[in-house]
Amino acid sequence: MKKNYFLIAILLFSFVGCNQEKIKTIQVRTNKNIETLAILYLVSDVGLNAHQGSLSYEAKQHFDAFKNHEIIPKLKELMNRSSFGAPVGFFLRLSEFPNAEISSPLDTGFVRVLIGNQDIDDKDNFINQFIKSANDFYVKADIEKFIQDHKSYYDKCINDVRRNLPDNNFVPTMEKYYGKEFNSYNIIPSPILFPYIGFGVRIESPTKTDIYYVAGPFNEPDSTQKYAYGFDSYIDIREMSVHEFGHSFLNPLFELPANKELISNFSYLYKSIEKYMFEQAYGDWLTCVNEHIVRLGEIRISLAMNDSTTSNKIRKENIEERKFIYLPSMEEKIKEYENNRKSYTTFEDFFPELIKVLAEIDTTKIKI
Repeated sequence: MKKNYFLIAILLFSFVGCNQEKIKTIQVRTNKNIETLAILYLVSDVGLNAHQGSLSYEAKQHFDAFKNHEIIPKLKELMNRSSFGAPVGFFLRLSEFPNAEISSPLDTGFVRVLIGNQDIDDKDNFINQFIKSANDFYVKADIEKFIQDHKSYYDKCINDVRRNLPDNNFVPTMEKYYGKEFNSYNIIPSPILFPYIGFGVRIESPTKTDIYYVAGPFNEPDSTQKYAYGFDSYIDIREMSVHEFGHSFLNPLFELPANKELISNFSYLYKSIEKYMFEQAYGDWLTCVNEHIVRLGEIRISLAMNDSTTSNKIRKENIEERKFIYLPSMEEKIKEYENNRKSYTTFEDFFPELIKVLAEIDTTKIKI
């Protein structure tokens, strides 16, 4: 009999252990490569200014001495060929500076706009020359020392994010809602990045996909508080996490040619809100629809987590203040997905139906 009890105990322990392994938590850490990029953004004077009293301001003063380094024009050229945010995913796909090299496959579109049909292994192509220059900048500017000198600052940022993470139901709720899972979920806080800026990045390999939210601090740009750490905010971390992680769930759907073509059928709707979208850096119809649906996910996932207060806040802010005026039609339609998960096991299954609701919008009745 004792043997039976012993066997049952082992089975129960194994069952609990297996279940625990399936619970995915958000990993939080800083990243040397992202700090290097944040410093390069500052030194490049790309139009986003460091606010006085912050670590970004100190970094700007410290590293401006290297503004004539060869990496600066290379960074500007890279952004001109791709986008302001493209270097974030690029730097995350490199091994650590000062010995950086490509460690994860680069996005094919990114490679194409930078080097065309050149061999990615060609040491003389733009990408590899950029990496070589970035390694050199890291050493000559002694970024390692700057990070070490401010270790307590970085430690506090990490601890503040960890203390304010969404509860353990957050990741499972997102996975269940979208019908999709990723290998890992990661937040990289960067105190040198600009306030309230965030980047969602997914890094794919043949066997897994890891997703990242690279976060700037949440203090106001005109803050005069000395060393305003800016990450001690549960509300901001929770809302930005569901937004930036949401991009990793949804962006692949917007990259499919059939979906792009379907969305383009309703491009006439962009004209009504073009001014407001452009002010938020959403300068085309495809991006506009993408941002609508990411925000739709924020609203509905909040409800799935029984947080109607946050859901109402996101809905009101985005419709009334940020002019995502097609959200009400989309939200009414998405209930069909939520109530028929046997027919639509993933968000991807329902995506074309959600887009088609745009055909029902009467442009003569649009009021902003």
